[in-house]
Amino acid sequence: MYDADPMKDPVWAPGKNQPFNVWLEMHKPSQLNPDDDQWISISNTAKIQTDSEGDEDLRNAADKAWKKVAILEKRMMAIQKNVHLPVRATRVGQKTKAVAEAEARDELIADLKRLAEESACTSGKWLVHPKASEVDSTWSVIARSVLSGPLRKVGVLYAKVGTTGDFDSGGKPACEIRIHVIDAWDACLVRQVMETFLVKHGICPTAVKADLYTAAGIARDNPCRLRSTIWRPDELTPGGAREIRRLSMQFAAKINPSPGSSSVYSPSRSSSSSMQDQVSQPSINTLPSGSQTRGRADFIAKVGVGATFTPADMSRKENPCCACNFKLQDPSATART
Repeated sequence: MYDADPMKDPVWAPGKNQPFNVWLEMHKPSQLNPDDDQWISISNTAKIQTDSEGDEDLRNAADKAWKKVAILEKRMMAIQKNVHLPVRATRVGQKTKAVAEAEARDELIADLKRLAEESACTSGKWLVHPKASEVDSTWSVIARSVLSGPLRKVGVLYAKVGTTGDFDSGGKPACEIRIHVIDAWDACLVRQVMETFLVKHGICPTAVKADLYTAAGIARDNPCRLRSTIWRPDELTPGGAREIRRLSMQFAAKINPSPGSSSVYSPSRSSSSSMQDQVSQPSINTLPSGSQTRGRADFIAKVGVGATFTPADMSRKENPCCACNFKLQDPSATART
């Protein structure tokens, strides 16, 4: 859903009189007021669809999704009150409350996917949560890539950045960057976009969220403990977190080809890299720490803040990647956030 409002939000699209570089310099996410609920948006197509144009199907689907979630809440309450379902199994094969709840959530996840497909509302977005100190440089990389770089080549048409309402440890507003895709359930598509982030830009996206989930108000802290996202990076690769790290190494090796060079790239070392690949790259350490990657300690340690890259890492043989050549992990079977 392209929900920027051209009447109040800064939007750049082809045909705009103002040069893109000038516009980008004038509209920095670090300058956004968290109280304004404002988005900065970039599109590489001439027309940006807004909430009031063409989103009736999404609103109708969201109403149906919300009702399904309400039914799940009642079902969860019934499971908790069911005296025949124990908290812990006392014999082999006995169903517990936790198992019954997981089955109910999985059924709803399948229903929501089916609803999205039947309503032609499969769009969604990759989420990126940069540090407050790096949000401007990270947004600059993504905006340029969407306009005429690697992200455009893999079919991304639109991206935006705004504040989340939260604040970091230094009291600065936290920002979220959304990179929109036409089908959030298409594993091949979203994996291709993820690989572009990792290999071309050294950026680790957090998760893929469906626009249907957003419109239906399915947030991370929902009472049903329903997962609010469809994919996380390590669910899109056969090797999980190791594969994510391997892809990140390709970017690190490109930035620091010499074994004796410094291991972490930062904007201050930026350079004459071509806009097609590395446009004023932010630090590779753009993955947020903490809650965004629960249970992914290795993922954080290897790719997130403080990552270091050894010559052995950089010399690993590159393997061909195709999202169609492996059996994907079922997201519904993973821990829910």
